[in-house]
Amino acid sequence: MIFKKIADFSFDAVLKGSVNNVDDFIEQVVKKQFIEHKEVIKSIHKELVNYIKQDNATYFLRLYGSFSKDKYNYLRRGFLSKYKCNNRLVFCDNTFSMLFAGAKLSNIPYTVEDLNTLFRGSSLICSFGFTSSEKELCYYNREEAYRVNLNGRGWYLAHLNAVGKDYVNEPKGVLKDTFINPDRNQWNEKTRIREVEEELSPKELKLLQAHFLRLIHPLNSFLVPKRTQLEYIGNNIGEENELLFKVQEFIKQEFKEEYVEFCKLALVEEISLNNQKRIEEIKWKKSDFSKRKKVVKEQINLILKEIEEEKSKDKLENMDDINDLRSEILKEKLSTVGKRTYVFYMFNLFKQNSKAGCEDAEQMYGEKYTQKNGSIFKTSSKQAHISATTWIFENGLEYEALELVVQSKTDKETKEKALELLTNK
Repeated sequence: MIFKKIADFSFDAVLKGSVNNVDDFIEQVVKKQFIEHKEVIKSIHKELVNYIKQDNATYFLRLYGSFSKDKYNYLRRGFLSKYKCNNRLVFCDNTFSMLFAGAKLSNIPYTVEDLNTLFRGSSLICSFGFTSSEKELCYYNREEAYRVNLNGRGWYLAHLNAVGKDYVNEPKGVLKDTFINPDRNQWNEKTRIREVEEELSPKELKLLQAHFLRLIHPLNSFLVPKRTQLEYIGNNIGEENELLFKVQEFIKQEFKEEYVEFCKLALVEEISLNNQKRIEEIKWKKSDFSKRKKVVKEQINLILKEIEEEKSKDKLENMDDINDLRSEILKEKLSTVGKRTYVFYMFNLFKQNSKAGCEDAEQMYGEKYTQKNGSIFKTSSKQAHISATTWIFENGLEYEALELVVQSKTDKETKEKALELLTNK
């Protein structure tokens, strides 16, 4: 299958760099993502336009993917609804876009038939991870799915036109008002499908098509270094107005016909340049998690506080880099449990018993449950291993953790064990 080739492609990682302004940043980082793949982008554009013309397409909606732990039953990532008109709707988060961004960057085009085969199959990545409550009703099997991990290589996937807002002639919050979060009881536990005895209205279908195109169209996304690797005066380079405006102007020149058609179908208005101060020097570096750990903890504490107080619900659910933050949390948890301990002890233990504790680990491994040099772990260390691994499995990130181990600088034996676990999943 074509998406296997995309998933197997070796994507570039972020390397150290610096520029004096946004124009230089676009020249050095952004332009090649479009210029070097021009024909593939045009080909994919045609296929996507034809895809949404189908009477029985599957659309993906980036909603209901972020709630506090006491409200996990409201999460809907990977939940599939089938309408009377035979169109289908699946909720997702931004990770869903990664595979299709990978198609552009690997220079591998796909067709309408490829999309239909992928979406109507049983394996697909719809989210960065998912909770145990989502696993009960999620339609797709993610363990056997094709995946592209651009975050792990230091990249953040920026969308030129926001995916969840600013639709032409539509009010703010139109997606949530139009597609209200369905009750879990509406999904069949056996088929994992929600059968809707109504057809999508013309407005609903038009919005789903526009949203779908914004989510995966090759002209609507590009990679920038993750914000934890950037040094510049600003918040998130991938959302800076000056950058988005100038990338838009570049794309309008290079893909005149395609971008006009995309904007019409995706209900996009032109991005205007605001009067904010222009961005000056931008520096970025190769990822070094240990130096970022304090910053990451501060980000985690802030976002958890916002969720708990429900002060920024809309912001959190529509924030493009929510998965980037989850990636950083995962790295911290993996650092706590230790790469070697995770792959040699915790992974198989939790695969057999998701509620495992220290006694279960000791009973399963006995005297083998030690540090690499043979030293016995302290009780506090064992408790930390269990706590961190519990978080990883509760959020459905066990395989993402293995991928991080494979990509890390850890010892050869640990990498080989992680690769073995990934291969045999």
